[in-house]
Amino acid sequence: MNESHIIEYLHLFENYTPTVERELVKSKDSVSNYKSYDSGHIFYALLNYVQLTLNNREKLTYNYILSEKLFRVCREKEPNVASYFVDKILKQYCELDSNNPLEYHTIKAILNPVLAYYYYYLNIDYDNAQKYMIELLDSIDFLIDHGFDDGMYMKIEQYLNISKVYFNAGNHSESAIYSRAVIKYLLSNEAETFQFPFSKVLSYEGQYESILKSFINGILFKAIENTNIGNSLQNPYLSSVFDNLNIAFNDKVNSDLKNSLNIFLLILDNKVEKGVENSIKSDIFSKQVPTSIQHLILAALMNFQNVSELIPIDLKATIQNYQHNELKFTTSNILIHDSTITSAT
Repeated sequence: MNESHIIEYLHLFENYTPTVERELVKSKDSVSNYKSYDSGHIFYALLNYVQLTLNNREKLTYNYILSEKLFRVCREKEPNVASYFVDKILKQYCELDSNNPLEYHTIKAILNPVLAYYYYYLNIDYDNAQKYMIELLDSIDFLIDHGFDDGMYMKIEQYLNISKVYFNAGNHSESAIYSRAVIKYLLSNEAETFQFPFSKVLSYEGQYESILKSFINGILFKAIENTNIGNSLQNPYLSSVFDNLNIAFNDKVNSDLKNSLNIFLLILDNKVEKGVENSIKSDIFSKQVPTSIQHLILAALMNFQNVSELIPIDLKATIQNYQHNELKFTTSNILIHDSTITSAT
């Protein structure tokens, strides 16, 4: 490596090296906004919750900054720089004191997600990714059980992440267990297998709908992309996630979403004719319905014989708007056969 390359490489480390003093100021200014619940704001919620001494707050912040640096270099696919930060993080791991369980689990809750991401995204090492995710759930449960209710946002996110890792590793049955658990929890008015109903931690109007859509779309589109587990209309993976949920829907599940879920389940159960009949009578293309469910129902409609004669004019206009606005079809591509729809997602 010549001198110019060495200098360029060292500059990478300068750009990513944590600077606690400077970034601490930034984090203190952001504490009051943590209810947005991205990964950074969950960290600020953790800081507020643990209420430790300034030294320990600085320690937690340093670990958070390390995790953010590693996440960034993973996204930018810089394996050498990523290894540098993994070594830094593993050094922090060696200093963890299990006799101080609050700090121990808080730091693991900060570091484990990015270590799992490093192995999953940069190394395609599903075993290590799963290991750090499962360990993370133990730490999140400790924090929730000791009063950190906002940890539930972390927990449901990790259920979805674990499901994705198992799915990509080819373990679809294990993936479906985690996906099914989190879908039941989000739709239900009960705690199900979690510590308390999800409604307990909702903080602003529209938050629930946004989270639910994100999770349903994440699960469905992942399955649709994988043609090895069935076509989009008869998909055993999706059936194992959504079929026979046997729950009472919570009050935030609107009628359009309930109808679309019922139609979706009819189609998965190969009762396509009944599903198509119900879809023509329902407002499945409202903004309340996740795009992925709309996609699958539309595919069933377009596969159905003589469907253009059955669909009323106003529904045809709605379908065209959906294909244009949500599926991003050009005018020349709008229409109506399943192969076109499938290729667009």
